[in-house]
Amino acid sequence: MPIVPDVVIWRILLGACMLHSNLGLAEIVTKKLLELDPFNSGNYVFLSNAYASSDRWEDADQVRKLMGERTVGKPSGWSSIEGNDGDGSGHSHHTDTVDSSVK
Repeated sequence: MPIVPDVVIWRILLGACMLHSNLGLAEIVTKKLLELDPFNSGNYVFLSNAYASSDRWEDADQVRKLMGERTVGKPSGWSSIEGNDGDGSGHSHHTDTVDSSVK
């Protein structure tokens, strides 16, 4: 390869592996990603989901356990609502966030 692949290129390759159900190559790519970016939870989640979609539940569980051992956390989901800024374009120039922890 004429360029040295970075994390972005490896993630694109991982996405292609998932698209084409190439779990063997996905495992190789994920190992490389874990070397380059070991604290990115997405790398682990991607592989765990790949195992789960192939009914390899024990492997998926092992990946999740590895996340715990390495203290890699998956961030909680969040949502935002964008409002119309009044110019009629439907585009907003700022984002209003709503705290979902209201009791």
